[in-house]
Amino acid sequence: MAVQSSRPVGLSAVLLAIFVNGIALANPEAGGDYSQTFGIVNITSSSSTAPTILRSVTVKCPVAGFLIANADAEFGLGMTNLNADGTLAYGISRTTTLDFNNYHFIEGRDPVDGVVSNPGGLQRFDICTAGQTITYRFVAYLVEGLGPPTGAHQPRLSVFFLRDRD
Repeated sequence: MAVQSSRPVGLSAVLLAIFVNGIALANPEAGGDYSQTFGIVNITSSSSTAPTILRSVTVKCPVAGFLIANADAEFGLGMTNLNADGTLAYGISRTTTLDFNNYHFIEGRDPVDGVVSNPGGLQRFDICTAGQTITYRFVAYLVEGLGPPTGAHQPRLSVFFLRDRD
């Protein structure tokens, strides 16, 4: 006994025609890369000119287009003084310094055990030319009131390339 599909054959043909005719292939130069760790990266730098590099990704643009970089982590803030604020800066940079156009601050205060956990995420957009190689860095540094054991739990950085729209 033959088994029949309850789906009409015509629907499959239409979907196949849509994908083959370019809707799904509208951006064949799409690509990217990522870097992540499942551990903790200790944040020891207190300098915006030499922050701790949490993750790094290098991409090469095959044609002119744009890049979307995403970074996130759970930040554990180790307070140096209980009942005092602690501040951490983090960002996505194309150099080894903090890019003050692409960063955020996290502040915390914990009167109990001296550690506060906060999620942090950031997204960045850039234009690139054909053949251009760009390295992105997810960076962080201790601004004030923080010390060990400040760290980024499971930091990850992903970069996606999409060609320019016509």
